[in-house]
Formats: sequence, C-alpha cells, structure tokens
Amino acid sequence: MELCMSIQGKYPALTRIVMTSSPTREIVDARRHGVIDGYILKPVSAATLLEEIRACRRSEKQK
Repeated sequence: MELCMSIQGKYPALTRIVMTSSPTREIVDARRHGVIDGYILKPVSAATLLEEIRACRRSEKQK
C-alpha cells in the first residue's frame, strides 16, 4: 500500500487497482480511504481487468 500512496501523491489522476488472491483488511481499508480505486481477485482475465478500469473511471467522473 505504500507504493499506492506514493503513486497517489505523484499521479493523482492514475487509476490504482490491486490484484490479489484474497482481499485483506489492508486492501479493503485502502479502497475505503481512496488510496486505491479498486481491487480484483486473481486469476483475472483481460476482460475483467478492463471492466474494472472502466468502472473505476466512471466512479471517478461521478465525484
């Protein structure tokens, strides 16, 4: 999450999505606090990754 916080500070417009085998409390809290824009569970297909990116960007536009 430190990397995501660093990226957030330097590149705030960048969409930050974490791929994980199981969502930890740290990941859920990071999502809730805006450190990351979303997370997806492994294994992940290219289509799922693209959909998550689009969903995060739509959510960002609504803010």
